[in-house]
Amino acid sequence: MNRAERRKQNKISKMSKTRAAVTDNDKIVVIQKEPIPSAPTPPERPLPETFPESGDGPQHDGLLRQEAEDAKQLERDLQSSVYMKYPKEVHIETQTVCNAACSFCPYPSLDRIGNKMSDSLINKIIKDLEDIPKEVRFWINPFKVNDPLLDVRLFDILRECNNRLSNAQLRIFTNGSALTKKHLLSIAGVKNIEHLWISLNHYDSREYEALMQLPFKRTIENLDVAHQLKANGDITYDIVVSRVADGTDADQIFYSSVTHRYPLFKCFIIKQDGWLGSNKNQIVNPNIPKTKCERWYELSITSTGIVSLCCMDGHAAYPIGDVSSRHVIEVYNDPAYRKMRQGNMDRLSYSPCSQCSH
Repeated sequence: MNRAERRKQNKISKMSKTRAAVTDNDKIVVIQKEPIPSAPTPPERPLPETFPESGDGPQHDGLLRQEAEDAKQLERDLQSSVYMKYPKEVHIETQTVCNAACSFCPYPSLDRIGNKMSDSLINKIIKDLEDIPKEVRFWINPFKVNDPLLDVRLFDILRECNNRLSNAQLRIFTNGSALTKKHLLSIAGVKNIEHLWISLNHYDSREYEALMQLPFKRTIENLDVAHQLKANGDITYDIVVSRVADGTDADQIFYSSVTHRYPLFKCFIIKQDGWLGSNKNQIVNPNIPKTKCERWYELSITSTGIVSLCCMDGHAAYPIGDVSSRHVIEVYNDPAYRKMRQGNMDRLSYSPCSQCSH
């Protein structure tokens, strides 16, 4: 890979990976309000730091135009990159188990709940990914519609990725309820950790427990332990705390609460998307961008081995292949899927992408 190609790969990485006190009985104390950074926001052309107050007007229109420009530039970069041939991100749902039942997530309605990917299939996926050239950096996420910390094999899998896929960055996404000090320190022993991302979603215990179906106190105590370890220097990897936005003042209050209580963590408010229409309890942006989708450069492998169309296809209702019987890179380059990445067609040309706001 020459210098220009490496520079382009780094640019794509930066653009595509920016995604984005004390407890007063049953909520995180709010000290002050601060602006919410929009996420995702390519660092080269940052968007306004606050959300538009309404769905129309010049501020909203300007934000949409800037988002469209960013998406078009990323589309051009991806089309001329190594990610046409190799996935830039691979989700591996090692088991379909989660301890939450979030109202914005399709997990409770999945028909594969409880399914565990076999060790042999996990090994095959890693072996297939070894065919990605070592100079091509990509990401592995050991999750899809599940919490990876509930799989006792997680750290064995991460070590295998470290040993065999030195060009893979690792992301861990969890609701934080099962997060222990042992987990936190074990993650510190894993190489190439991009971040630990914790989906917290609310600062108020009653609202949190209604939304997540998890005990608020336990999750906050786990985050407190993580923050103390980071303050002590025992862990150095990035920790992100996020909320799925609902467009109310709670978005602003959440950001203020988290950044005050956990100043060493990053905080993101992320927009709700429609899970390809499978979850109707959503506030979804009706403006479908007239661009290709960045998710067409990823693979989203369910615990059954079926590869869903993308990370938003939670039910794998739109499969593109099966890695238990085909090579991972072969599935990624399936003619129908590759066609979506090539040429001038945009997401409005394909179903169900034409209905997805992600």
